[in-house]
Amino acid sequence: MQGTGIPRRDQHGLNEKLNMKQPVVITAELTSENAQALAQFVKQISHEAIRACSRDDAETFLVRDALDSLREALDLAGFDPE
Repeated sequence: MQGTGIPRRDQHGLNEKLNMKQPVVITAELTSENAQALAQFVKQISHEAIRACSRDDAETFLVRDALDSLREALDLAGFDPE
């Protein structure tokens, strides 16, 4: 998957494509309740909340991108937040 990337919006609202390194596959066993709650959390967490836990803006966007990937995986598994 070399050279692939995911679209995201930069600070000006423009889409850009991030070059990704080799993806990492993470497997977790969750109850249905945990998966649904996690899907809801990932949907609702704000940029400001992520920024408050990050070292800088760059890390904030990396975390947001990771959470977007997690949200997509949860959606594909049938856990679509309300």
